[in-house]
Amino acid sequence: MHQSHQRISEVLEQAWIRKDIKLLSGVLADVLDWHEDTFDEPITTKQAVLDRWQIDLEKQSDIQVRVTLLDDVDTRSYHRCTARWQDDISKIHEIDALFVITLDETGKITSFLPWYANKP
Repeated sequence: MHQSHQRISEVLEQAWIRKDIKLLSGVLADVLDWHEDTFDEPITTKQAVLDRWQIDLEKQSDIQVRVTLLDDVDTRSYHRCTARWQDDISKIHEIDALFVITLDETGKITSFLPWYANKP
């Protein structure tokens, strides 16, 4: 499997667990299509993605995340994410999701698209 795709899995996992916006910043292209939900309008700039993550992460605690690279073909890769966290009003959230990521020639994310999500 391509090292850039594996690194993306690791960075997404660690950025979420550590609430490390700077780590996430290092793997995002300046202009991209980032979908938090399949049917939402995409976030189209690196700064807007970082701002969204910052807001979301401020409300989260007890974060447990596992991101696994399933397969990659050229610049596109398929990942599975299982996560559990608590929000600022003590509600527990869980998700089991598949998503597709496209990288540019430098290994930065240009597209993030949820493909399937199950909230157990």
